[in-house]
Amino acid sequence: MKEAGYEFRVLVHPAGGNENYPTSETVSMESQSSDHGKVGLDWTHLYYGDPSTAGSWVYEAQLVKTENGTKTVVARSFSLDTFQRMDRKRMELSGSLDNINDAIAEELACYSEVGEYELPTIEFVLPAGTITGQIIIPETKCFVGLMGAGADEGVISTTIKGGVKLEGADCDFESIHFVGAGKDQKKWSDGSPNAAAYGWGEGLPRNCVLEDYYCAIGSEDRSSWAANRSVFRNNHIGIRMSATGGGNLQMLGNWFVGNDTAVQVDVCDQPSLLESSGNRFVNNGYDMVNNSGKTIWMSQNFFYHDYDATDSEAEWNPILWEQEEVKGEDDKTVVILQLKHDGENGAVIAGNDAPEFTIIEDYNHDPEYFNFLPWFDGNDKTLAYPLARTQNCNTFFRPNYRDKSCPSWQSLDDLYYPSYVQQGVTISENELDGLRFSSYDSETDTAVGTFEFSASVAETEN
Repeated sequence: MKEAGYEFRVLVHPAGGNENYPTSETVSMESQSSDHGKVGLDWTHLYYGDPSTAGSWVYEAQLVKTENGTKTVVARSFSLDTFQRMDRKRMELSGSLDNINDAIAEELACYSEVGEYELPTIEFVLPAGTITGQIIIPETKCFVGLMGAGADEGVISTTIKGGVKLEGADCDFESIHFVGAGKDQKKWSDGSPNAAAYGWGEGLPRNCVLEDYYCAIGSEDRSSWAANRSVFRNNHIGIRMSATGGGNLQMLGNWFVGNDTAVQVDVCDQPSLLESSGNRFVNNGYDMVNNSGKTIWMSQNFFYHDYDATDSEAEWNPILWEQEEVKGEDDKTVVILQLKHDGENGAVIAGNDAPEFTIIEDYNHDPEYFNFLPWFDGNDKTLAYPLARTQNCNTFFRPNYRDKSCPSWQSLDDLYYPSYVQQGVTISENELDGLRFSSYDSETDTAVGTFEFSASVAETEN
C-alpha cells in the first residue's frame, strides 16, 4: 500500500469543544469514496473520559494517495464521539435509616444543575451492621454507587433487611447482603415491595448476596438483566426484566441457587445485546422463564438440578461464602460474609466438591445427564448450547441430542452442532479443521453468514 503511494491518517476536529480546547469548528460530515460517492455519518458514540477530553469530537479517517508530490484524499469517513467528564466523590454515611436517607438526598440535591459533558459519580458508603427499612435514591443526574462498609476489604459487612427504592436514578450496589421478608411475601408490613431494588432506574449488584425476596431485582423503566459476581438465593424471582429503557446488559459470574424462578424475561428489545456467561443455575424451579416474544441464548452457563435425589442430604447445595461474627460499634454484633472467589476474574465459586460431567459420550440414555439440562419455561424459546461440564464454566460439552428445541438449521443429517467460542480464547489449528462459523439471526431463527474452515492450514489462513 505504501509502495503504491497510499497512506492512512486520522484527523480530529473539535465539534463541541472542551475546557482545554473551548473553540469548535464546523465539519462537513459526508464520507466519500471513488466507488460509492458520498454517504452520511457512520456512527455516534458516547464515552466517559477524563476532563481533558470532555466534549464532542469528529474523527476523520482519510485514505491519501501521493502522486508526483501531490497528496490527494481519495476516500474519507467520519465518526462522531462524545466524551463526558466523570468526577468521583465518596461519602461515608452513618446513623439511623432516616439519617442515611437525609444525607443521600441532601448530597444529590447539590447536583441539580449538571453540564452537558459532565457525569458526577457519588459513592455512598453504608455503615457496618444491619440497616432495616427502605433506602431512597432520589431522582438525580448523578451516577450513584451504594457500597457496603467492607467493599474495599473484599468482604460483606453491611446487611440491608429491606430494599432500595430508585426514584429515577442509576445505582450500582457493591458488597451488600440484602435480606427480604420471605420469598412468598409480595410486600413488607409497611406496604413496600419485597424487593432488593425496585422503582424507576437501574440497580446493578456486584459482589452482593440477595435472598428471601419475592423479586430481588426489577425496574419499571430500565433493563434489570445485569448482575455481576453476586448470589441470588431462595427468592421467588431472582431477576425480572420487564422494561427496555437501556441499562447494563451484562449478567456475568453469578450464582442462582434454590429460587423458584432465577431469571424472568417479560420484555426484551434486542436479545443480541444480552450478555450472559459464567453463571451457575443450581436447583432452581426454573432457570429462566422467557415471555419476551424473542429467542434468547443462555450458552456458556452451568445448570444443575438434583430434585430426584431420594436422600435429601444427597442433593448438592453449594457453599458460597464463609461467615463470622464480630463486635462492632456499641458492642453490636456485625455479621461478615466472605464470598468464595475463583481466579483472577473474581467469580464466585463453591468451596465444596461439586458434581461434574466431564466424560465425552452419548448421554441420551444416562439419567444423570438430565441433571445438567437447564429448566426453561415461558411462551418463547430459550436456548443453551453447549452446556457447561462443571461449575467452573470453563469447559463445555455438546450432547448428541436433537429434537424440536434445537435451532432450525440443525437437521438430523447435519454433522455440525451449534458451538460457541468465548471472546479472547485461542483456537488451535486442529480445532479449526472442519469447523463452521455462523451468525444467528433471532428474528428469522436461522443461521446467516456461514463460513467453513477447510482441513488445509494454508487455506484456513486465507
